[in-house]
Amino acid sequence: MVALVPVLCRNAGRVKCIFYVIVAALLFSCSTREADLQETVYGSPINMVGESDSLAIDNRTLLSYHLFTIYKDTVFAYNRAYHAIDVLDLSGKKPVSHLPLQKEGEDGIAGDLYGMCLQSRDSIWLYAPPFLYLVNAAGQVRKKVTLPFPEQGFINVETNFSMASNKLFYHPLRNSIFYLCVIPTTDGARYEVYEWELDSQEYQVYLLEGGALEAKAGQRFGWKQYPNVTYADSLIVYNFPITSNVYTMNLVTREKKAFGGKSKFTPNVVSELRMPYSFQDADRHLLENVHFFEMQYDRENDLYYRLHLGKTSYDQSEEFGVQYKSKRLYLTVFTPAFQVIGEVDLGSGIYNYYNFWGVTGKGLFLARNAKLNDEEESWLYGDYWTVQKN
Repeated sequence: MVALVPVLCRNAGRVKCIFYVIVAALLFSCSTREADLQETVYGSPINMVGESDSLAIDNRTLLSYHLFTIYKDTVFAYNRAYHAIDVLDLSGKKPVSHLPLQKEGEDGIAGDLYGMCLQSRDSIWLYAPPFLYLVNAAGQVRKKVTLPFPEQGFINVETNFSMASNKLFYHPLRNSIFYLCVIPTTDGARYEVYEWELDSQEYQVYLLEGGALEAKAGQRFGWKQYPNVTYADSLIVYNFPITSNVYTMNLVTREKKAFGGKSKFTPNVVSELRMPYSFQDADRHLLENVHFFEMQYDRENDLYYRLHLGKTSYDQSEEFGVQYKSKRLYLTVFTPAFQVIGEVDLGSGIYNYYNFWGVTGKGLFLARNAKLNDEEESWLYGDYWTVQKN
């Protein structure tokens, strides 16, 4: 909001008139943007509770991963330093293990990984542009393919805290691989989900569209250029980092729906940052605005979780990482009909904000920030958030 502060100078009457017109326009713009949000529907409220846990790790295991997938309460995470997949059993029954990947030869996977999903523990799909690899539990490459993508477009499989979360996804009911593609346009971008069918080797395309607020997502919001895309049994579920809205597309009927997901703690729309802008401008925009992360489906409890960060003030003299950790994290819970039934303030600086979270059989797992104490470097700490039982 902008305060109405009088301006006194030469030709004061005219200057004040112009000033108030500008302020009125800004206020109207803000209210219009909020009015464009989808209406939020609330269901019967629930309470969420967190339970702390820890996992013994070795000196090759990282304390933070940006690329990982959870398969039956086991984390498969890409360790870029060793070009390996770290396997972490969250139950603690098995020690951490490491699956080394080759960079050359018939089992070679050149370049860093950007996507990973499991068909089974012995069938792991890995995306290292421009190829998709299928490897077994020994790291041997069983298949290597080039995924289809649109002309004038590109595949966007990446988990990036400042942009969006778009993971590779294996759909067990459809035996398909899903991934997002982006086609830049003159006024934004076109977003398409590709479904590559493993049996037929053919693909289907699903066009993702938001509302008026998200129409310019590809150009006007700094780093926040893409939608977050996740998947449930019969739905593509997506949202944009720039608003609290939630969208779905039915995989069978292709029916699209829109839902509100307003936060009671923070603004629900991001301010614009248009090109051209500097790296510093984009960082400042990231800090001074909210950021809505992906919708996460909890199949066991038939609920959706969404995390988002509030905003903080920008200080050019302070390190970006310190300022980023000062932002507060919030958890919103949705029913299968996308009614909001709970929102929790998770505080600031407690959890890892670089996308190290996911749904397990024990609840929504959030990794805590890495400890600096040498004695605690052999442990990974995290919390499980679940619905409080009556």
